[in-house]
Amino acid sequence: MIDSSPTKAESYALSILSWRPQKAAWRNQKRKGRLATWARSRKRDRALARQIERPDVVIHVRNTYLPANTPYVVFIDGTASLSQRFWPDWRMSERAYETRVAQERRYFSQALLVATAGQHAAREVIDFYGQAPDRVVAVGGGTNITAPERAPVRVSGTADGTRFLFIGKDFDRKGGPELLQAFSRLRGSRDDVTLEIIGPEATTTPLPTGVAWRGFITDRDLIGAAYREADVFCLPSRYEPYGLVIQEALAYGLPCLVSDRGALAEIAGDAGLIVEAESVDSIHDGLLALAGDGELRRRLGAAAITRLDGMSWEAVADRMLSRLLPALWPQDRHPQP
Repeated sequence: MIDSSPTKAESYALSILSWRPQKAAWRNQKRKGRLATWARSRKRDRALARQIERPDVVIHVRNTYLPANTPYVVFIDGTASLSQRFWPDWRMSERAYETRVAQERRYFSQALLVATAGQHAAREVIDFYGQAPDRVVAVGGGTNITAPERAPVRVSGTADGTRFLFIGKDFDRKGGPELLQAFSRLRGSRDDVTLEIIGPEATTTPLPTGVAWRGFITDRDLIGAAYREADVFCLPSRYEPYGLVIQEALAYGLPCLVSDRGALAEIAGDAGLIVEAESVDSIHDGLLALAGDGELRRRLGAAAITRLDGMSWEAVADRMLSRLLPALWPQDRHPQP
């Protein structure tokens, strides 16, 4: 495995050379600009040159690189075009954006295969970037948390009411403010609901009644306990390239309230209640439906158990290999994965 992330010295140099007056533009240029792409690619090429045996193929994970001399696969969860369209903090200046899109198009065009986590990103690579459908495949993602091998079907809700859970560090992008407003409205008509927030530091004071804001937690046992104690998981994101946290919630048998953006509805499937992103009214209606209908929660939670089939990194690798091997060894000459 090659780590192409910059050292502290390289990061400092990129910060200086990428400076822009606006903080968001500066951050984006440092991470996504032409210089950053060149630096990552140079680090990759030097590492490959040191290999005793040249690999048959290189799999690039997430970042954009310059095309490599070694055959390569792209594995991404989003594109510059999707970020530019849906999330202001990740937008680049028009000139930088056009440069980035040109780099991505060239990068995709010379890849053996472009693998995306979600179907929405695969469609974008085909429709916006003009790549042939037979060279693009959505392979999903795997869970990053140790969860029960097969969570029990839950009888959600107790005498204490319905417990909603939000986990996500980027509170604004993941629809946290709208969720907080919608929950506060719900709490005004129902005093038997609670909301636990894990990830961001509290930005709202005083907190609405019924909200427990835990902040950033790294202890996976504590996070696992939060999943076990919740009745519904909420992630009404304004923009979400993929959303592995939804798979974690499914692993614990949780019904999910998710927005209609990115791959969230695709991941949650029939275990999810889909709401309109950025709409407090829509999120409130979803919370109300889930709080007031134990049978709905039970049905979505039961579906969560079966949604996990095929959602492992081993399954992701198998899907990628099934499309990649014929490109490397045409006809029947390729080995079995």
